[in-house]
Amino acid sequence: MTKLNLVPFQKEMSIAMFLRDFGTEEKCAEALAKLRWPSGFECPSCGCAKHCRLEHRDLRQCAECGRQTSITAGTLFEHTKLPLATWFQAIFLITQGKKGISAMDLMRKTGVSYNAAWRMKRKIMQAMMKARTRRRSRA
Repeated sequence: MTKLNLVPFQKEMSIAMFLRDFGTEEKCAEALAKLRWPSGFECPSCGCAKHCRLEHRDLRQCAECGRQTSITAGTLFEHTKLPLATWFQAIFLITQGKKGISAMDLMRKTGVSYNAAWRMKRKIMQAMMKARTRRRSRA
C-alpha cells in the first residue's frame, strides 16, 4: 500500500492570516525575536539572559558583557536596508506558489526594485535549500 503524499493537503496561510500575524514591522520583529530566542534573549558571547533594549537602534545589549546584538544578526536579513515586513511578504509570496514566483513578479508585488527583488529571492531560496539539506542529513 502506498503512502498518501500529505504535502498538497497542508493548510495554506491566507493573505488575511498573513497580514494579521505579520502585517507590521513590529509584528515581524517580534516573530523574528521569538524564532531567534525561543526561551528569551541569550547573549551570543557569554550566554547571559539579562539585557536592556536600545530603542533608537533596535539592539539588545547584554548586561554582563555589554555586547550589542540585533535581531537580524546572523540571519538572511543581516545588513538589509529593506523593512522586515517586506522580507516577510517576499517569503510568503515565494513559499505560497506551487511553481514559485519570478523576481519581476516579486518586484511588482513588494514594491522594491528589480535588483532588490532578485537578491531577496536568491537569499530566501538559498536559505530554503540549506534548511532542506539540514533536514535530510538528520534523517
